[in-house]
Amino acid sequence: MSTSPPPGRSDDLTVGGRRLAALYAHALGLVDQITRAVEEGNWPYLADVSGEAVTAFDELSAAASLVTTEAVATVPGDVLALAERLAHPEE
Repeated sequence: MSTSPPPGRSDDLTVGGRRLAALYAHALGLVDQITRAVEEGNWPYLADVSGEAVTAFDELSAAASLVTTEAVATVPGDVLALAERLAHPEE
């Protein structure tokens, strides 16, 4: 009996799909940092991390544009699964 591979294996994704997953994981990490900064009232840190987030979201946008031009379709579930693994490698 054959089983399908787990979603989000990096070899299942195109170069653009892998980049998209990595940038998405990074962006989610920055959103977490922004949330903590606001909760703690750490305004100088919020200013720093939100500036970094602007750059990260621009890069994420470019990666999403690249994925739309690739010959092979990128499966959203694979991107999300890889992003989750990249964000939480210890699990």
